[in-house]
Amino acid sequence: MTDTSSDLIQLFIVSDPIEYILAKPVVAELGTRWYYSGGDVNLLGEIIRKSASLRIDDFAEQYFLPPSVSQNMEGIMQFRIT
Repeated sequence: MTDTSSDLIQLFIVSDPIEYILAKPVVAELGTRWYYSGGDVNLLGEIIRKSASLRIDDFAEQYFLPPSVSQNMEGIMQFRIT
């Protein structure tokens, strides 16, 4: 059985994943400790989607990846979650 208290699982079952992420406590002062949080990517993706009207992968392809990588993205990304 899957532990539904896991933050990763919660992102898929709560009604508002962004609110869930923003409600999490800060674990350390900025720049003092590394802390992995998968929700950060979700939050960044939502910020990009709302401000640039692009999915995070489309935004990265358009603004960050060199043309040689961008042209090969279809081969790299075999599926997309929409």
